[in-house]
Amino acid sequence: MKPAILLLAIVMLVSSSSVRAQRLFFAFGHAEYAAPLGDLRSGYANGLGVEAGIGLGFKSTFFTATTGYTWLMPQDDNSPAGNLRYQPFKLGVRKYLLRRNIFVKADAGLAGMKSEHSRDGSTHFTAGLGAGLKLATFEVLGEYTTVSGGWGSWLSIKAGLAIGL
Repeated sequence: MKPAILLLAIVMLVSSSSVRAQRLFFAFGHAEYAAPLGDLRSGYANGLGVEAGIGLGFKSTFFTATTGYTWLMPQDDNSPAGNLRYQPFKLGVRKYLLRRNIFVKADAGLAGMKSEHSRDGSTHFTAGLGAGLKLATFEVLGEYTTVSGGWGSWLSIKAGLAIGL
């Protein structure tokens, strides 16, 4: 596993000169820290996650597809619900501003929600709105995510790599 991660890092660094010329396609991967809001905060302390996706477009507007996992951890270790798993499949738009260093994004789709101690999960509508900063292959963004059906919402800080062709 470690050689694959090293190889991926080398490819991204070597291709960093082509990122500014990104014209048609890019792929990204992020690590995430999530802070629950509202009613969700009463049961869950924070969350960690990963996501990956692709973008296809031209000039400054790209259509994106994203998937990943976020695990929200309970406030109390004795919580009957346990960890909450969020697995989205979203489509969206990313609009670059200021020479592709700053971007705004919006996406929506479906997410599987499942409590650690439950046999059954459920699928709900999910949407996100965010903004970020991209420097060469590294990007960092903030995002507001919400899930329908009373699941709640959270703010995320995401950081990772994006490479373009």
